[in-house]
Amino acid sequence: VAIQEISVEPSALTLKEGETHLLKVQWSPSEVKVAPTFTSDDEAIATVTEAGEVRARAAGETKIQVSLGGKSAYCQLQV
Repeated sequence: VAIQEISVEPSALTLKEGETHLLKVQWSPSEVKVAPTFTSDDEAIATVTEAGEVRARAAGETKIQVSLGGKSAYCQLQV
């Protein structure tokens, strides 16, 4: 079954250095039982775990990409 759509909440986030936030990801069809992949465009500003927990590291802006089945969604992050 192919992924048709993926979304991440929130789509924009502001954190202070040292703060964390768990991203919420939804996709359709929802019966696909595969974990999404999370990546940070700039790990000096923020890192993200395999579970989607974002940790702010330094002041700046970056994007967190969530990928699943060839589809992607983004969370714009400001620290």
